[in-house]
Amino acid sequence: MRVERIYLRHVGPFNEATITLPPPPQTGLADVQLLTGPNGAGKSTLLYAIAGALTWNSRFGPDLCASRLRDSESVAVADLGPTAKVGIRAGMSGQLPAELPDPLDDRLLGMQQGGGHVGYYLWTSDNDFSNYRNRAFSFSAKTPPESRPRFSWAAFAYAGLRDVSEVQIEAPSEPGDNPFENSLSFIHTADTKRLAQWVANQDFKRLKAKEAGLAETAEQLQRTIRQMEGIISEITGIAFAFVTTYEDNNVRVQINGKVVPLGLMPDGLKSIVSWIADLLMRLDRIPWIDDIPPLERQFLLLLDEVDIHLHPSWQRRVLPIVQRMFPNAQIIASTHSPFVICSLNHGWVHSLKVNADGVATAREPLPACEGDSYISVLEEIMEVPEWYDPETEDLLAKFRQFRDAAYRGDPAAEPSARGIAEQIAARGSELRFMIGRELSQMDKQLRQPA
Repeated sequence: MRVERIYLRHVGPFNEATITLPPPPQTGLADVQLLTGPNGAGKSTLLYAIAGALTWNSRFGPDLCASRLRDSESVAVADLGPTAKVGIRAGMSGQLPAELPDPLDDRLLGMQQGGGHVGYYLWTSDNDFSNYRNRAFSFSAKTPPESRPRFSWAAFAYAGLRDVSEVQIEAPSEPGDNPFENSLSFIHTADTKRLAQWVANQDFKRLKAKEAGLAETAEQLQRTIRQMEGIISEITGIAFAFVTTYEDNNVRVQINGKVVPLGLMPDGLKSIVSWIADLLMRLDRIPWIDDIPPLERQFLLLLDEVDIHLHPSWQRRVLPIVQRMFPNAQIIASTHSPFVICSLNHGWVHSLKVNADGVATAREPLPACEGDSYISVLEEIMEVPEWYDPETEDLLAKFRQFRDAAYRGDPAAEPSARGIAEQIAARGSELRFMIGRELSQMDKQLRQPA
């Protein structure tokens, strides 16, 4: 399953919009759909709408989309292809709007939230998605491994505000909660204590397997943690590892050879560790059909503000590395960073706009292109034409205003243009060279014969 389209009506800043998510342009890499646009253009709303359509029970997390349903006409639909469409709407009664693309049947899932003010709908030609939701809801870590349901797809969502806090582990033990718990909550998906508990327990089981002479089992128990460490190290350029200290049963991290508590990691590293480590832990804990390795599994990842707290050098690396590491995933992420957009060579960029009335619209998706510069991304996708700080841009605008007036024959305009040009040139060598070329061109225009 993959999300192919999203339909929104009276949701957040959208009056009515259909956003199509084209298929990935290249096999062997994750399907990446990147959302960008100014503040208030609906990037988070789109992510919340997808999660809201998938979330029919609070076990998967609070429905953040429900608060963005504006009136009784509000509806959000996620089209999962020919097998399933899921929707959330305001109110429990009445038909879904007839003008919906490929209208959904008015079939309730039988669940409601918010005192009956929100309805969840499911249309499906088979039971794949319905079975997924029911099995994920009822999953229990206490069930014997051989009796647990197995999965071929899963969905996870992480918020833009991500943190890792210090925790105290009493003793190594298996996390007892459902691995789908809060998996689509965004704000509660990553749980530091659950992660630390799982790392300590995996390390404890690895040592016990090693003592028992089960070398292959010991290696398997450690594999996912090593994959976490490898991905984090590759993105950050830091030698990163989890360290379990048996004196106090606590989990710490090693950064370039120095061991520090989880809570003392830099914010950028916390941002990366929180969702990558949590995602891999969940993938490891969920039983998969045919024992597919975690990195090769099919899943949906909703990632709000992928660039949060990251230095540009990390912003350039995060998507390409994750796209390569999870080749069968669909990743729908939002960003404000030209470095993230520019780093995507294989995928789709969805540019959202918001007009003066606060209504959001979506452009046709653009295929990511190899070789795009940061300047072209800023100008063509993010619609930021300015290259310099606001004061310099104001001076440049005034210079061009007086220069154009001089071209029109205003005798007082040329001295004013030259005076402003001196101020601009004093701001640095790059500006001095640029304004020198502007003055040279102005001289040619003003001195040429009539």
